[in-house]
Amino acid sequence: MDESSLVGSIQMKELLDRATTRQARVVFIGDGKQLPAISAGKLFSELQNRQAVEIVKMEEVLRQQTLLGQRVVHHIKQYQEGKVENLNHAFDLLSGHKNIVEIPDKQERISALVNDFVSRADDYKDTLIVTSANHDRVLINEAIRPVLKEAGKIDKTDIPVNIKTPQSISGTGKYFAANYEIGQSAFVSADIEQTNLPHLKAGQEVTIIGKDTIKNSITVADARK
Repeated sequence: MDESSLVGSIQMKELLDRATTRQARVVFIGDGKQLPAISAGKLFSELQNRQAVEIVKMEEVLRQQTLLGQRVVHHIKQYQEGKVENLNHAFDLLSGHKNIVEIPDKQERISALVNDFVSRADDYKDTLIVTSANHDRVLINEAIRPVLKEAGKIDKTDIPVNIKTPQSISGTGKYFAANYEIGQSAFVSADIEQTNLPHLKAGQEVTIIGKDTIKNSITVADARK
């Protein structure tokens, strides 16, 4: 069973009970420090801590192919085992090989990123930029596209495309008109189709053209018209 740390205590017990009944052998694979159980309990870690099962550790690093990557992983592993100073050793290794570059000014940081990205010739297509903020994603895209156009790597003609972005309204919030905005699109669900509105079909797109928070109602129009 892979990623065993994800399994809660009840599910783990059910599995072990069935294995016992069928006299089967179960091999648990996972890392208790990595992914926690989805439901209650952390029996995978407890079985190891109490030495209730035979434990075999995979010590050989297979994912990292370079010596630098293997050394960094070694230090991180040592850090996970309680040697706090090894985390600094891992970052020092990465910084020493220029795998980490820190630029405090945001605009300078984006410019440096763009220059590095477009300097990769055709390899830029296989280069992935990861950012934690959606706003930064927009800024980076807006900075990269003109440079790629100027270099002739992408077509200079822009084709505007409207993209629908889902709005997250959880729980009972979707039943209150105040949570909707005029101009938003909505799609008819199957349960609405069963009401006294026969002209609305499941999957049909409508546009919100008005709302009344006092009466808790919204007014929609067929988006196709």
